[in-house]
Amino acid sequence: MCIRFLDPLFFGKYPLSMKKLVGERLPEISYANSKFLVGSLDFIGINHYTSVYTRNDRTRIHKLVMQDAVSDAAVITTGN
Repeated sequence: MCIRFLDPLFFGKYPLSMKKLVGERLPEISYANSKFLVGSLDFIGINHYTSVYTRNDRTRIHKLVMQDAVSDAAVITTGN
């Protein structure tokens, strides 16, 4: 499971891989907010309802066409 969205809460910044994939659409985290976020969690609950198979989108064709949050993961998903 990819939990890149938790990095700002644990480390105060986005992972480099996310910065590369999302680019300028990724909101900035100020220094003050970064310091506030790190260590601020008491509990994390993650619900898991279903699974999908994924494979690397090596051609990045989905990203070229869509340029949205779904394509930021750089994977192609299927239920089979």
